[in-house]
Amino acid sequence: MKYDFLASTKDGKIRDGDYEAVDKEGVLAYLASQTLTPISIKERKRSRLNIGSITIFSTLSIVDKMLISRNLSSMISSGVDILEAVDILYEDAEKPTLRKIFSTIKFDLEKGLPLSSAFAKYPKFFSDAYINTIKSGEESGTLEKTFKDLELQLKKENELFKKIRSAIAYPILLLIVSFSIVILLIIFVLPKLTKVFTQSGVKLPVPTQILLNISSFISSNWFLILLFFIISFIVVKIFKKTRIGKIIIYNLISHIPLLGILVKKVILSRLARILSALLKSGTPIVRSLKISADASANILYKEALNNIAEKEISKGATLGGSLRHRPELFPRMFVSLVSVGEKTGSVDNVFESIADFYEDEVEESLKSLVSVLEPLLLIIMGFIVGSIAISVILPIYGLVGSF
Repeated sequence: MKYDFLASTKDGKIRDGDYEAVDKEGVLAYLASQTLTPISIKERKRSRLNIGSITIFSTLSIVDKMLISRNLSSMISSGVDILEAVDILYEDAEKPTLRKIFSTIKFDLEKGLPLSSAFAKYPKFFSDAYINTIKSGEESGTLEKTFKDLELQLKKENELFKKIRSAIAYPILLLIVSFSIVILLIIFVLPKLTKVFTQSGVKLPVPTQILLNISSFISSNWFLILLFFIISFIVVKIFKKTRIGKIIIYNLISHIPLLGILVKKVILSRLARILSALLKSGTPIVRSLKISADASANILYKEALNNIAEKEISKGATLGGSLRHRPELFPRMFVSLVSVGEKTGSVDNVFESIADFYEDEVEESLKSLVSVLEPLLLIIMGFIVGSIAISVILPIYGLVGSF
């Protein structure tokens, strides 16, 4: 069971943490081995929402991981011991999640575990790529450079997703506002007008009659419609997790003009960035491909990279040659640059250049997509709202003309 404790060091500093033991005597023995004087030891209460004292709602942003990487790189380059560096991060952390992580890492380091193994206890927050890059840095003795490269990778990734979010924010807002207006008209405004038209006895035009029927159906069956959408959402979410579901959804997206190209460029830029960081840290190419495959959110790229690593590269094939056989996933330029990098012995730098190139391409593709999407949404929603307005106005004119 887990115990939380407070203890003091020889120089009087207070330290808190946790330790798993059979009973309190086990915790006391542990504290004694660490030359710590116990102040209090309490058995931790179990909670279904707690996993290792970090709740299922705990989060760690990409900016948090950037700062961890930057601070560790700076302190190691300044000659600070890794244990002391983690202790400093623990003392300075304000976020409860970070304090818990650094507390655990600190005690793991004191037990003699390597830094990568300590980070590996939190797969929810740190990817395999991040952990294996640290492991390679430990083995090569270049942790300072490793954390600097990780910071750069995370920074580039953060900038990419910020560009995507900012580009799609306005179209999404426009869609939500327009959809809300239509729903309000159909549910609240049209039912009142229906009573007026019914009492007047005016013959309703076909568009108005269709609109009123839709409004009546939605108003009478709103709960069933809402239930249908909730069930559909759950079914789609489950379907997306299956292999066939992932393939079908990706194939559908890839055939949408502009959007398909954008998604492919995002995948390639992220893939190249991860491979660059791993190779620069000294991770072997086969291992790097497997890690990047796991980090890929796309099932087709994941399977392709695993097959390349296990069945081709490990048997002596070149990476460029293997990629060339999959033109539907890897464009000709991507393959050519990798082949050149293999010949010159600079594949890591080539992947960094590819990542930079595709990130610029993503920005341009986003501009093109938004420039088409915004007016298209305006036209569609304008047509819908205009049709509703005309359907309401036509019988009003008929009603006025009947007097």
